[in-house]
Amino acid sequence: WRSAVKGLYENADILIVPGKYSTCEGTETVKKFWESLNTHIREIDSRAHDALVANSSHLLHIIASALTRSILDRTDAAEQRRYYSGCATGFRDTSRIASSSPGMWRDICISNTGAIMPALDEFQFRLAEMRTSIEQGDGEKFAELFALGRDLRDSWLCYKNSSGLPQNIVICGIKHCGKTTVGKEIAAILDIKFVDTDDLIVAKDGGKRTVR
Repeated sequence: WRSAVKGLYENADILIVPGKYSTCEGTETVKKFWESLNTHIREIDSRAHDALVANSSHLLHIIASALTRSILDRTDAAEQRRYYSGCATGFRDTSRIASSSPGMWRDICISNTGAIMPALDEFQFRLAEMRTSIEQGDGEKFAELFALGRDLRDSWLCYKNSSGLPQNIVICGIKHCGKTTVGKEIAAILDIKFVDTDDLIVAKDGGKRTVR
């Protein structure tokens, strides 16, 4: 307990991946444990998990390693020292995870090749977009692509720094105003479950869909 950090997992995103032999009771026990630590829980299957971490983690380690080698791997010692001296905090921050265990990442990447290859293809496409804009001297296109990256990262920071979404988001409105359509769009964007209360009422009490 001396090494415990209060609130370490506060608002953290937790992915629960039931295994082949998982039981509903076991999964619920795991969920309740993470719920007790005030985390945001999402249950996904193994295929979705592998694709997600291939993009959000595995790809980053591959890129960080390749980037470090492309900058510092110099055969001439004097030239290498110049590159060492020319790299500062930007290089330090971007290349940090290149210091991870080669053996561990060898095993991870080789075992998840099917998900990593599409992630690498997507990255190479995005990198090629920026390269083309530079080659063609298209400053507007380059700025547009760079701004998109900035805005997406800023949006992610806001998401991570927020206290999280409420358990329920209720949409109210007059008849035929489009509540269901808007609700489904919001649920899809936030990746949360959508529930039509009319359906619940009809299922519970019977009758027509007349309650709004």
